Amino acid sequence: MSKYSRTESRIRRHRRVRKNISGSAIRPRLCVFRSLAEIYVQVIDDGQGVTLASASTIDQDLRDKVKGLKRS
Repeated sequence: MSKYSRTESRIRRHRRVRKNISGSAIRPRLCVFRSLAEIYVQVIDDGQGVTLASASTIDQDLRDKVKGLKRS
């Protein structure tokens, strides 16, 4: 049995990665969250603390564009 729960393990990984990675205005950070049903993507400038762009398969326009594409 693992030492940490699934949620605790995810948070620990997130903190470990974010300790070394941050986005800037010149090179923003790409954040991708993939659930079983949807995909969410954000482009983030950590220096300013703002989300520059976001997209999700919940959006009908994007859903139509990715329909029929293979998942990998």
